[in-house]
Amino acid sequence: MACAILLTLAGLALHVYRPNHRMMVEERMKDNKLTETEARRQMRFYAWCAPTVTFLGAGLLVLAIYDLTR
Repeated sequence: MACAILLTLAGLALHVYRPNHRMMVEERMKDNKLTETEARRQMRFYAWCAPTVTFLGAGLLVLAIYDLTR
């Protein structure tokens, strides 16, 4: 149950931090500290990871609650 809650909260934190991370990556790319490919890879990671972690945590939470009610 605790793992499901932590996964859900981690996913939500990734969703909240994603716009800030995007701005940071764009600034680092403008300063030539990051290539365009690396920047795209980092943004793609957040775009894929945030919903996956959130849905996984929510799914585990639903399963844990379902198991507790049986």
